Amino acid sequence: MNESAKVKSIEALESFCTKLALLGNEARQALDDVSIEINRMKVWLQADQRLFWEGRLRERLRKLEEVRSAGRHKVVSVPSARMAARSAEEKAKRAVAEAEEKLRLVKQWNARFDTQVAPIAGAVARLRDSLAMDVPKAVQHLRHTSGILRDYAESGR
Repeated sequence: MNESAKVKSIEALESFCTKLALLGNEARQALDDVSIEINRMKVWLQADQRLFWEGRLRERLRKLEEVRSAGRHKVVSVPSARMAARSAEEKAKRAVAEAEEKLRLVKQWNARFDTQVAPIAGAVARLRDSLAMDVPKAVQHLRHTSGILRDYAESGR
């Protein structure tokens, strides 16, 4: 059984190696971008939004107290003035309630973030690490194989 192999497309294998290396790099970069966005979202939620709504709540509580204080200090005997004072207080109370609700939601999402996003972030990191390790090994192996095939094809001529 002295048959020779018919190696015709070593160039296709080498082209595939190049494309695989490029795809591996692009995929790793995309996964790096996903990880960066996950971290950015975590900071935005756990720091920026929490601080923002805590600040809005303080401001709105202060405004509510000012409205109440103004209503107590004024002699409000005119019905329309009394209505305006009540309306201002109700508006300030709604603003406080909105800030409290937003802060509650931010705290709720902070508590959920790690349990719901961490598994995804972990999978992204593992896939990125796998690409970083396995794709270069595969490319190296395929290039080595194409070199052997090229040597073999040239020796048969």
